[in-house]
Amino acid sequence: MIQVLQVLNGGSVMMRVLPLAEERSFNFTIRGKEKLQELEKQLKRKELLSPLIYDEMCTEIRTIPFRDYLKRYIYVNSSLNGPFRDIPQKEYRQILIETFRENGVPASMDNRETRLATVTGRWLEQYSVGRETILLLGFGLGMMAEEVDSFLMYALHDHRMFADDPFEGICRYCFMHRYGWEKMLQLREQYRKGPEGIKERLEVTQPATRLQSRRIIREDTELLTGMLGAADEPETIRKTREWFRKLYAMAEEKTAIESSGTIRREVTPADLERVFCPPVPRDSYGNLRISIRPEVKRELSSKRFTRLHQHLLLSGKKEPERYDLLTLGFYLQTGSVMLEDPRKRKEKFRKFMDPILEACGYGPVYEADPYESFLMISLSAQDPMETYNNVIEMAGYRQGDAG
Repeated sequence: MIQVLQVLNGGSVMMRVLPLAEERSFNFTIRGKEKLQELEKQLKRKELLSPLIYDEMCTEIRTIPFRDYLKRYIYVNSSLNGPFRDIPQKEYRQILIETFRENGVPASMDNRETRLATVTGRWLEQYSVGRETILLLGFGLGMMAEEVDSFLMYALHDHRMFADDPFEGICRYCFMHRYGWEKMLQLREQYRKGPEGIKERLEVTQPATRLQSRRIIREDTELLTGMLGAADEPETIRKTREWFRKLYAMAEEKTAIESSGTIRREVTPADLERVFCPPVPRDSYGNLRISIRPEVKRELSSKRFTRLHQHLLLSGKKEPERYDLLTLGFYLQTGSVMLEDPRKRKEKFRKFMDPILEACGYGPVYEADPYESFLMISLSAQDPMETYNNVIEMAGYRQGDAG
């Protein structure tokens, strides 16, 4: 996408075209795709594949922190000039403070005595935040519902707003109708009063004709009535759990067939652990090897499908997440090592996973995410699972110990 700006010049209008390179500085999706394409071009020799992927994860592929997503949003939606990453932090902070004040939004959801100057400075430094902070920013910066969902899905790697959760459902309704902070507070208070609260006359806080006021009150009442009858947990949480169990069962069947040629009676978590988890690297004395790149080790080890992780998910002690679905989907799409064209696996993976992620309230496969980029490039290898495990094993090595 090339941005075109209109610039006044002596009464006439000139069209100034910004080069694509300038947009690359803040478009994380473009950068992720380009890095993936560059890496694929280098993958010519199988024996160099795993070290090359690992080196890229050490030097180029990084988790994008929340603070960068926030700065990018401010940059794109304001009149800041200059490269995205060269804008002084104080300018981002000033825009945050001024916009929050213009929209009448406090520094916290519960309106505690928190200084806006303090909390905005903190947001611009934070690696990650909670869902509530994203919703607060939605009101403070006047976001649309799609923009709030984008923050949740890509900055937090989480579900989009829960339409059937009372609080998030009210927030989502306000974002969709372009209602502000005061309207959200009014609806939240009416909901907390229960059925009796809905019977009270709802006020229309924004300018409207009599006909518009009636429509708004009707829509507000329908929203609150629906929230009172909502289930105990959001539907997308249930969907994620259902899809995890489906994919897990498919992975069990695939493992059984590949391990014995026929479907065995039972596949245990230990069997799947052997598929996904290479032996923990140890030195000649039996000690655990220390990773020279602990940040890469954390990125990969947190996604390991260990027996403990499987037990927590299957027992309901932990809810499955986006990366659990993607890991299982990756395994199911590895296909036959010798028969399948590696170039087609990525597209099959996307076509398989994107509808599942959508059903679970997530965004599609995202190249700017390090782990998802890692899965995609592993699918380009002749043996995806071997490549996957080799890179994870490398993340546990100390430099010079890999031999």
